[in-house]
Amino acid sequence: MKILLVNTFDRGGAANACIRLHLALLDMGVDSKLLLKRKFKDIPQSYEFKKTTRTKSKLSRLQSRLTRLIDRSWPRTFKSFSKLSSEDQFLLFRDKRLSLFSFPETEFDITESKLYQEADIINLHWVARFVDFQSFFEKNQKPVVWTLHDMNPFTGGEHYQDGILGLTKEDKPILRKVTPQEQEVHRKIIELKSSSLPSDYNIQIVAPSKWLYEESANSQLFHYFQHHHIANGLDLNNFKIISQKFARKLLGLPKNKKILLFLAESTLDKRKGLDFLFSAIKNIEDTELNICAVGVGNDKLEDAGNLHYLGYIGDQRLLNLCYSAADAFVIPSLMDNLPNTVIESLFCGVPVIGFKVGGIIDMIEPEKNGLLANEITSEALRDTIIDFLQDPYRFNRKKIRSNAVNKYSSNLQAAKYIELFSSINKSI
Repeated sequence: MKILLVNTFDRGGAANACIRLHLALLDMGVDSKLLLKRKFKDIPQSYEFKKTTRTKSKLSRLQSRLTRLIDRSWPRTFKSFSKLSSEDQFLLFRDKRLSLFSFPETEFDITESKLYQEADIINLHWVARFVDFQSFFEKNQKPVVWTLHDMNPFTGGEHYQDGILGLTKEDKPILRKVTPQEQEVHRKIIELKSSSLPSDYNIQIVAPSKWLYEESANSQLFHYFQHHHIANGLDLNNFKIISQKFARKLLGLPKNKKILLFLAESTLDKRKGLDFLFSAIKNIEDTELNICAVGVGNDKLEDAGNLHYLGYIGDQRLLNLCYSAADAFVIPSLMDNLPNTVIESLFCGVPVIGFKVGGIIDMIEPEKNGLLANEITSEALRDTIIDFLQDPYRFNRKKIRSNAVNKYSSNLQAAKYIELFSSINKSI
């Protein structure tokens, strides 16, 4: 049984989850290969796709529709932008506070790959801007397992359908309003995807979180298909409990302060909720409280008091130190799947504070391995942090790790995938 995992990159949260599954499958003797649009890391049995020229015949129809739509809605002063593709025009004027948006068309045809041709089962992961939706599903003759890492596969282009875009000057949530232009673009993309993916297509959906499972199973595009809930996994050796005193010394962090960790690929991502954390802590009167932030930075980090900004960190050993140095990991995400960061923190024995959103609800058991704010407001987050600070030592780090290992071991994840792959292979 030959399995081909497909992911756009080998960097980022979704990539890490995909790679961890791939390595776990290899450890369990599965003939697993990983196909990437761009390869940066030296991962066993991973390969970069070699593109050949392909004409996007059906894409031009969508582009022309979008161009007409945009030309009707834009003032004349913007007509000079008409030389841009319709997709680039749309993205250029899309609200920058929104999460990522990806069109379903690309210039890549992965069915031309020898790896694809040799595989028995194709396991798609985060394939935005890599797999061309229409041509792939028209040509593909192999069973597909699609592991969701966000909402993009079944939406009209959005990776997360944002409802909140940050905070006002008065620290109130900014509610998102979907524009008529966005609605039309979303509708066109759903039409294109739907015409490419009939209800009898041989595809199985895997969702790491219960939230994403429900979103997908109830979606217009994917409700026809069989769904499975398999949580992401983590190798037991990658993140461990390390002495807090030792970790703080190596990172140059104050040894006698209360430290909360914020960690994201990019602190600029409004969905990750850094604005909510800043708003929450400015109303906490505790001179001993410090924030440690990790990720691509922004101007607010330079002006914040009692903040230690460590920049972007990609090395797992250094990340292990960051988690271990903290009293708690705060993840104020406004919407999320099953964040790797939460699993990593729990494997380090560090409690987690967050909102009741997405897969975070799956992972956090209040008073056992963390705390959850009652609502998505900075006030509720502040109250939850204050609750934690009143008794931060109520959480047993060894128990937190033990429970996480029993639930999120990569071997457990791989075993569930092998069971799914085997059942599909028998029916081929």
